[in-house]
Amino acid sequence: MDEVQIDKRTRLRQEISEQQDELERAILELRGVVESGIARFDIRQRIAADPLQWLAGGFVLGLMMGLRRR
Repeated sequence: MDEVQIDKRTRLRQEISEQQDELERAILELRGVVESGIARFDIRQRIAADPLQWLAGGFVLGLMMGLRRR
């Protein structure tokens, strides 16, 4: 192999390494966003925070569904 090909391979390996590092950082960031989104949308906590609102909503929804069948 000549010097030019060795230099090209070295640069390619460096670029691949940099892209792998960037991909790992992006995956970690995405994982953090997904986990925070899941924690934010915990239905149990939302119902526990305001159970009467959910009870009223369920009653209204049931009433609407029951009246549609008539």
